[in-house]
Amino acid sequence: MARKWISFNYDVTNAEFASIPQPHLDALANAMKMYGKSAAGGFIVKHFAQGFMTLKATNRTQGRCCFVTRQEPNGDETLIALLFYKKETQKAPQWVIEKVLARKAGL
Repeated sequence: MARKWISFNYDVTNAEFASIPQPHLDALANAMKMYGKSAAGGFIVKHFAQGFMTLKATNRTQGRCCFVTRQEPNGDETLIALLFYKKETQKAPQWVIEKVLARKAGL
């Protein structure tokens, strides 16, 4: 099984991704790369009851990627980035959940 990252809207998610400060940006980019390669570590994935997941680096960084997955007919998995943000609280803020769910509904 191969994994491939795409975006629901590249202009939107590229701007969000770029707004994450260093070194958090590099750590998140590396975590996404490792998850995409199905590596055994370098990231933490949290599943939300609303049907999406967040990805972060295993260290104390603040960059987050909210995404959903789509299983392709050939068995590959497409990872669809819905939102990038800088973590500022212990739990995901309500605005994050609402924005992710709105973007997910538009897929």
